[in-house]
Amino acid sequence: MWKASPRCVSGAAVSKLLQCTLSDKPCNDYDFCEWLWTETKDTRMKALNTNFVQGVKDGMLHPTSFGAYIVQDAVYCQKAQESLSVAAKRDKMGPLKIFLEHESTDYKSYYEDLFDKWHIRDGKAIELGKECQEYVDIVADVASNDDAYYMLVALIPCGRLWPWLGQQLIAAK
Repeated sequence: MWKASPRCVSGAAVSKLLQCTLSDKPCNDYDFCEWLWTETKDTRMKALNTNFVQGVKDGMLHPTSFGAYIVQDAVYCQKAQESLSVAAKRDKMGPLKIFLEHESTDYKSYYEDLFDKWHIRDGKAIELGKECQEYVDIVADVASNDDAYYMLVALIPCGRLWPWLGQQLIAAK
């Protein structure tokens, strides 16, 4: 049984992944996710110190900035759903395919809900910020060109960074 570290992805994703048999070779002595996390400390700190995160923490974030973030997040969720769907279609039938299909369905629910609440008719009409577009492009490239397992790695930044930022905000209160 492949063991997912909750330090890599969300608890919900971990519980879904634990149901999958992805490898019969345990990896007890090397935690790749932890290594990646350690190696990205400077980037995490930059994210923590952005005007957006600090504005949320201080309760001083301008409503327009919050709205712009939410609209961008809605389109990110749409793009991530498309990438998950592509990766799932490329994978052979098995636990990973089922997981990717389920995540694709979840992301579709996320973006459809956000589109409805924010009155977004067409996500393609919204231009993402440079960094978000670069990340979306990388995830789409992985979905189209790499083994489906790499989608798990490609989505770690989103799945781990946001919960960590939330923990930092809670700790700062």
